[in-house]
Amino acid sequence: MSGITAPSATLSDRQLLQLLAPIFPNREIVQLERKPIRSFQHQLEQIHLDFSEEKNGPASENLFFRLYTGTFSWWTLEADLAAREAAAFAHVKNFGLAVPEFLATGRCHPFSISRKAPGLPVADQLGKAAVEALAKNLAQLHSVSANLSPNVEDLPDLSLQRVFRDLLLWSQECPDKTILAMVCWLQLRFRSVKESSCFVHGDCNARNFLVSPAGILTLDLEESGIGDPRIDLATMISNLPREAGGHFLHAYQQESACSFVPGELDPWLELLHVRDIVTANVVAHRHAEGKAIPNFNFRLWLQYATEIYPRVLTAMRSEGT
Repeated sequence: MSGITAPSATLSDRQLLQLLAPIFPNREIVQLERKPIRSFQHQLEQIHLDFSEEKNGPASENLFFRLYTGTFSWWTLEADLAAREAAAFAHVKNFGLAVPEFLATGRCHPFSISRKAPGLPVADQLGKAAVEALAKNLAQLHSVSANLSPNVEDLPDLSLQRVFRDLLLWSQECPDKTILAMVCWLQLRFRSVKESSCFVHGDCNARNFLVSPAGILTLDLEESGIGDPRIDLATMISNLPREAGGHFLHAYQQESACSFVPGELDPWLELLHVRDIVTANVVAHRHAEGKAIPNFNFRLWLQYATEIYPRVLTAMRSEGT
């Protein structure tokens, strides 16, 4: 993998070709095709290259380009997402799981270029076989990284102690004091939870895993860290249809030898909801106050947080909180 300095902001064709030329030093690029991909906070593109016929190597290449333009993280609000993701991919590769083939990364203005792997996201093929393969892949990731110290230098600490510390701090900034009550209520729900520790994806939904000829390919690791595996399980279940979610949990438990009693993941599902409500509202409040905020589409996220707010409030009231 090479390290190159990329210009900031959206790249012109000329600038992008300047980045690509050192990656293919013995091949002349004669055509560049770009297809933007909608992203929450980064510039993402699929790139197709055609090369001169008289040069050695394949006649074409399909690449994936990411220019890191956002700094928002659900777990820390502000983060160097390029450095975080690079470290996470290195860990997952060392764990023996398949990851994309990276060709170049940037330093000054962070970016990455990888070969586009053949295949489709699991989210686009939610049959039993694909969902079970995904479950087994995630169980393997959690198993081989079990009992990792939360003090791994290049991976964030996503332990419950750290997460609740930050949520309590941020919720105190929100004008709506019900949000602080939500965090306190949720913390009580976790008082008897015995926590485990492993590498967690952090944004574990079926769109971030690819079914490829090499097996399941793990994608989008900028939210990863060291925490409890139920963070990933709750995230996945909340993003899968009911039937697919059942297949996923059954296959995960078989592969990991874990057993879940009914309702065990419920607090973790509420953790995701409360996290989203807190982060969206504290960022919106900072924006209204003219303070610095992470670089991302916070209005879109605030809209989502507003939609799930009544759900958490209803859960609190049903328990007499």
